[in-house]
Amino acid sequence: MDAANLNHIAHLVQMGKLKPIVSEVYPMSVKGVQRAHLSNQSGRTKGKIVLVNN
Repeated sequence: MDAANLNHIAHLVQMGKLKPIVSEVYPMSVKGVQRAHLSNQSGRTKGKIVLVNN
């Protein structure tokens, strides 16, 4: 994926034509990464799993 594609995707998100689906958010910590990994392995996630650095 190049910069032009990323810019196009960003534009679609800003225009409300593309909505990313985030199912779960975990902290960027050992425990948060473990929980995110377990969630991913469950196979029941409907959207993306996000790790955030607080």
